[in-house]
Amino acid sequence: MMTKIAFAAYIAGRAALIGSIAASLLMTATPLRAETSEPAAVVRNFDDALLNAMGQAKTLGYRGRYEILAPAVSKTFDVSAMTRIAVGRAWTGLSESQKTRLTDAFGHFIAATFASRFDDYGGEKFEVAGARPMSAGVLVENQLVKPSGERVTINYLTHQTPDGWEAFDVFLDGTISELAVRRSEFTAILERSDPDALIATLELKTRQLAMD
Repeated sequence: MMTKIAFAAYIAGRAALIGSIAASLLMTATPLRAETSEPAAVVRNFDDALLNAMGQAKTLGYRGRYEILAPAVSKTFDVSAMTRIAVGRAWTGLSESQKTRLTDAFGHFIAATFASRFDDYGGEKFEVAGARPMSAGVLVENQLVKPSGERVTINYLTHQTPDGWEAFDVFLDGTISELAVRRSEFTAILERSDPDALIATLELKTRQLAMD
């Protein structure tokens, strides 16, 4: 069984902030319709990449899982938008070089997080339960189903970009917004330091995930 699937362990202390952002998404997903089928397909493709990495987890090791998941993250997530939202108002004050470096560092961190957490396989599967149009995009309800029947909800909020539908937030347990957590962390760092310190922090966390 997966030993690190509960990402919430390291973000529980920010539940109050996250709850206000996630509240509008606490709805039962509807059956897929034409306008929601493409976002669901994006999530299914990412699920397939996760299962591929999980199924070979021990043979591949962290580095091998990362090499599978990094391009899948790049294809699935709108990392540029996620970085801009997470940085918040400070984004406009960044140089173009800082924006590029920060976006790259955040993308590597996202891929490293998935590679670190999805580190085993015991017969799990993913199911897309439905998708619902929201004011911000389309929420795809996605579940990790364990052999025991236990279900772990990992929802993806997607929006349409020039490159097609891409995810820009992940809701763990259906309610915990990863993007809200990152915005809280990024804001705290930027308030006491500068963008280069934020980049260095992300790079350090990425290296630490490789050693888990």
